[in-house]
Amino acid sequence: MRSPADGLEPMLEADLDAVVELERGIFRHPWNRRAFERELGGHPLSRSWVVRDPQAGVVAYACAWHVAGELLINNIAVAATHRRRGLGRALLARLLDDARRAGLERAVLEVRVTNAPALALYAAHGFRSIGRRRRYYSDGEDAWVLAASLSPAAAGPGAPGTDGAAS
Repeated sequence: MRSPADGLEPMLEADLDAVVELERGIFRHPWNRRAFERELGGHPLSRSWVVRDPQAGVVAYACAWHVAGELLINNIAVAATHRRRGLGRALLARLLDDARRAGLERAVLEVRVTNAPALALYAAHGFRSIGRRRRYYSDGEDAWVLAASLSPAAAGPGAPGTDGAAS
């Protein structure tokens, strides 16, 4: 049985067609190809990952920045056909682990107030609301601003990127 982290690799330029197609199928107001090209084009702050399925190709991705001591999570997306398999959790864990290893202090993101699955995922990783952005999305929906400490103590014993046993 495959682990959710199997197939998790850095995003490559060759992944862009699949990533853009996935983005368009998931989000009401998707990023365009140029946005992803900028993420991959040597942007020094950018960290982008994909999950590749042996049969289906790219089925999930995440984009984030390491900036000013923080991990800014821009996007995590999983194909509808591959949800509830731990792929979003694996991508988020990779982003958080990498940020801890880089010495970043906290993670920050915005999420639609109606995105219950994402809110549950983030809460399970220690994210808490620090604000609300009114009419943040182009359709007028609000966003919660969430943050989580990246200190080893906040990660919990045995969490990736800590001195615990699991890694």
